Amino acid sequence: MKLFAALLGFGLLAAAVVGIADAAKLEMTIAIREQTADSVTFDVTRSAPYDKKVVWVTNECYDAAGNETENLSYPVLWGTSTSLAGYTYPFPTSGVECEAYVTAQYGRTFAEITYTP
Repeated sequence: MKLFAALLGFGLLAAAVVGIADAAKLEMTIAIREQTADSVTFDVTRSAPYDKKVVWVTNECYDAAGNETENLSYPVLWGTSTSLAGYTYPFPTSGVECEAYVTAQYGRTFAEITYTP
């Protein structure tokens, strides 16, 4: 039984390492899809299908004094698990500058964009 538990533990560790290696090869981009006076949506592309972890876009906005006015994250919506292009729900915007970035496994930032709301 101890041998089985050890082998199972090793298998889980190996799967986690493979997941990290897959994420290390992955590239993503982000671009504004549509922007209105008070919201923005984003297009996200990826270099290969990736279904190990949810891919997120975080949008942060700041006022002229540098105070955060918005901070919200939404998952990227992919057509299928093999789609290379996805998009987000509309994010609210406010302030004088915003930054959006794409993250996935272990908090790695894949791409970012700064824009004026």
